[in-house]
Amino acid sequence: MEGLSNIDAWKYCLRKYLCLGTFEGLLISNNTSIDLEKCIDSLIVAECGCEVVEILLKFRRENRTPKRDAILFALATCCRCCHLETKKKAYNALPDICQNPADLFQFLSFYRSLGVGSGWGRAHRRAVAEWYLGYEKQDGQKKKEDEMKKMVYHFFKYQSRHGWSHKDVFRLCHFKKENLDEKVMVKYMVLVFTSPKNGRARGKEWLNEVKKSTPEEKFDELKNLVEEYSKAQKSKSMTVIIDLIDKYDIPREVVPSEMLNYKNVWKALLRQMPFTALIRNLGKMSNLGVFERGSFEENLTIQKLTNPESIQNSKVHPFTLLVALTQYRKGRGELGSLIWAVNPYISQALEDAFYLSFKSISTVKKKSYLIAVDLNGAMNAPVIGSPTVSALDAAAALAMATVRCGDQCSVVAFSSKEGTPLQGVDLGETDSLPDVLEKFTVISPGKVDCSRLLKEATEAKNGGSSVLPETSFNVFVVYTGFKTDFSKDAADLLHDCYRIYDSSSFESV
Repeated sequence: MEGLSNIDAWKYCLRKYLCLGTFEGLLISNNTSIDLEKCIDSLIVAECGCEVVEILLKFRRENRTPKRDAILFALATCCRCCHLETKKKAYNALPDICQNPADLFQFLSFYRSLGVGSGWGRAHRRAVAEWYLGYEKQDGQKKKEDEMKKMVYHFFKYQSRHGWSHKDVFRLCHFKKENLDEKVMVKYMVLVFTSPKNGRARGKEWLNEVKKSTPEEKFDELKNLVEEYSKAQKSKSMTVIIDLIDKYDIPREVVPSEMLNYKNVWKALLRQMPFTALIRNLGKMSNLGVFERGSFEENLTIQKLTNPESIQNSKVHPFTLLVALTQYRKGRGELGSLIWAVNPYISQALEDAFYLSFKSISTVKKKSYLIAVDLNGAMNAPVIGSPTVSALDAAAALAMATVRCGDQCSVVAFSSKEGTPLQGVDLGETDSLPDVLEKFTVISPGKVDCSRLLKEATEAKNGGSSVLPETSFNVFVVYTGFKTDFSKDAADLLHDCYRIYDSSSFESV
């Protein structure tokens, strides 16, 4: 990050943490260890806190992070800060960043870990209360019905996460009576999760108020839906569970654990299973024999996995699909003793889904990319966030994605072949992931020499490179498992690149 101002350097670190999707570990820059909290605090002190929140919103909306841990941790840090404008903007962003109770519970867990006391301030209570009240905000009968189903689905699917439950949150956020009176559906759900069986006097009083302020038909529909979900939680009958799943789209999290050992229960769940839940449970369903050859379940799963619209609507990150693909092909889970027979048709559909997810990647348009890949042993280590995917797998996938999405892209590998420290890798737009990995594995790994890379790039502009085509590169990307120390020669070459190329369109990663 040499040549950058302190503020630009902190923003660079923030984006890097968000791209990795983790809030743990340290980034090393100029021999300085930087953690995410220190990075955000420094930006807030520099009066860039509001810009931090804008960056978080941009990453969340564009689905640019494989995990939400870093975004939620960063948001909690902004909400804990003393800069009033930053805090206000962070709380206003809560509904956009926390899109379901699981996100909210993780945010609250981070918020608690960053503070000294266990109490909540007024701004925090109000923001969390408004998050729940936001479930009931649309006008129109049809939208009200959709809101009701979504609310009940979310409340039961995500009953507790990260040491928090709905009951804990309701106890601390102190809903105002006038706000709940306007949101009768939310008021009823608060009653359900704080006064089981309406056993307390306050619960009975609230129930009567909800009945009076809600049309009888609407109240009966909401009450019936909640009762059926509660019934599914306690049922010991496979027939009853399957019937409830078919009628009310009961999610897997509501089904009792012992019922999840029956193949027919999973067949029922599969019909309405969301995309991300599907890729998480492929191993379990394969273990139980759900995907029999030529069966309806196998065909339905292949159809879901290869549906571009489903992939786009689910906002699944390509890295998430890469992890799911690598894990499924292993035929066993990383934790526990679950094993399964890999279905080749499901495996291929999952690989196709990985390629289809590239459409969500935003590249720097009208740029010419030069990608260099390190092939040394350090690249066999797992990447942050997944013990399944190696650094080389991730680098190959990223190079392939850039080739498919970028305007112009050349890929090289650092080689130990005498006289050729860089070796070109011919990646086509139709190459599969196994094809790309095969092209890398046949090359003998060599030293990561950034000086040689920049020299070849400089010579390529005039057609003098023996490795690269005659072109002007705007973006340089190096995937390596080592810290890249630039020598004075490399620094001079980088300066030459800025001088030779249009510096306004020049980028290095």
